[in-house]
Amino acid sequence: MGYSDLLHSFSNQINGQSKSIEEDISRLEKAKKKLQEEQSLAFNEIKQIERPELASQWTGDHSNDL
Repeated sequence: MGYSDLLHSFSNQINGQSKSIEEDISRLEKAKKKLQEEQSLAFNEIKQIERPELASQWTGDHSNDL
């Protein structure tokens, strides 16, 4: 095997690894986006739990405390 073949083999290996890494990055970016969406939904739910929107008809001794 000559140097040309060896360099060609190395080039192919590097290109294959590069493609694999790019696929991994793409997959991780998609996962990150999904996690950010879920986190946003969770924060909104927490806000709703901590500060519920009470209807104006809600009355009682403790209605003004909330």
